[in-house]
Amino acid sequence: MAFVKIVFTLLVLVVSLCEVSLADVYNVGDSANWTAGSGTDYNKWSQSKSFHVGDTIVFTYNKEHHNVLQVTHNDYSACNPNSPRHTYTSGSDSITFKRHGRYFYICGIPGHCEQGGQKFSIFVNATRPTSWPAPTVSPVPTPSPAPSHMVSAPSPTKSSVGSVYPSMLLLSLVVFFMLGSLLG
Repeated sequence: MAFVKIVFTLLVLVVSLCEVSLADVYNVGDSANWTAGSGTDYNKWSQSKSFHVGDTIVFTYNKEHHNVLQVTHNDYSACNPNSPRHTYTSGSDSITFKRHGRYFYICGIPGHCEQGGQKFSIFVNATRPTSWPAPTVSPVPTPSPAPSHMVSAPSPTKSSVGSVYPSMLLLSLVVFFMLGSLLG
């Protein structure tokens, strides 16, 4: 009976760790981070991702020159920083999504949203697909000389905290319970 308790305790621990590993962490703007005038199209960046409840976005920026405001759709459209839902000012802000839906972010420093392009919206999905495709790496194109007034944005990246295939998790649970009933 003690063996079954140990196996059950280990099973609970494994399942708990698996739940944590189902999330992804995204650095806003990839290597360009959160900055005005970087040439980064933050909306294009966010549209290239698939966000889910539990995922985290990380804003990295110079806190002396930038901030992050979560705003309503109307304030996003108008670049209005006067009534944010949330304000972030640490220079390294992590936001973990607890609910699905559309989220809107801007920089509240005058001119950064309007002229600097520091704004984007994202849609957070409620659930993940039942199976995840294997990560793919796009080939890096040979850079061509860009006009001096243009800054090219880096390719989007995602930092994966990990992923667990639900069928493997279910199979593990079945095996543990079968062993427990056979040995118990």
